[in-house]
Amino acid sequence: MTIATDVLDYSLLTAHFYLLIRLSLSKRKVFRTQFFQLFIITGFFCSLSVIGFIIALRFTYPEDLGWLFKFGFILNSFSVTASTIGKLYMSAIRYAVMRSDSLSENV
Repeated sequence: MTIATDVLDYSLLTAHFYLLIRLSLSKRKVFRTQFFQLFIITGFFCSLSVIGFIIALRFTYPEDLGWLFKFGFILNSFSVTASTIGKLYMSAIRYAVMRSDSLSENV
């Protein structure tokens, strides 16, 4: 990989973590709904999948540290699966909110 892609990946990953931290520390009531809590959790899992990808593919490991390669792929696979399940659940919540008469988040 080139230095430009590394800088882009690491800077966007840092900005994504900063956004998630700001959302989770916010005192506003709108960010305390179930949707935004799931948004923060799935965002965290998305970032973990990027970290797992970086661990698995960006570095070369000697034979005695081959477990790091496997760990990166396991982390990536777990994080992508957890993020997808969370996004499906968020979609179900959005659907329930849109179908309700009051459009209330507490469904």
